[in-house]
Amino acid sequence: MHLTAEWLSQESIFYNDTMADTQVRADVASDAKFIGWEITGPGKRSESQKM
Repeated sequence: MHLTAEWLSQESIFYNDTMADTQVRADVASDAKFIGWEITGPGKRSESQKM
């Protein structure tokens, strides 16, 4: 039996002065497959706020 796992999360939006630590840990068998990503992007609270 072969196992395939996918971790395709939605993006995380970080605003000014954000301090964050994101981690993903995948322990899989030697014959298993894993694919994954973490997407991050800058955000701003209003049009007048600079990136």
